[in-house]
Amino acid sequence: MAYAEAITLINKPIDEVFKFVLDGNNNKLWRPNIMDIQNASGGPAGVGSIFVQGMQGPNGIRIEADYEIIECEDNKRIMFKVLKGPYSAIGSFSFESEENGVKVTFSMNETSSSSDNGEITRHLQRVVSSIEGLKKYMDKSE
Repeated sequence: MAYAEAITLINKPIDEVFKFVLDGNNNKLWRPNIMDIQNASGGPAGVGSIFVQGMQGPNGIRIEADYEIIECEDNKRIMFKVLKGPYSAIGSFSFESEENGVKVTFSMNETSSSSDNGEITRHLQRVVSSIEGLKKYMDKSE
């Protein structure tokens, strides 16, 4: 199974970072390949919320990358399932308080194949590495 993980430290309170990540509408602020996104469920984000998302693919083509929040534990974990996209994946954000802020771990695993396909792993690693954009965005908004 393909798996990727990235970790960053953000110099903000855990509740601020958690709420920012939970609101998928913020994705376009820290992930440069997000073309558009909206909470199709309406209301506050939480378990069952579906975000309709378009990502920039090869040659600038819009690729659907909709997802649903499937688990949410305040200030600890957000888990989501990709509903539309190039791969069937489960992703999660984990949050841990640190002395200088919050450690955020972003991980994804591809669920439709039991083999580790190098192309899928590289794709997932690019996705989770975008967590550095979250750090840059949140650290500059001090």
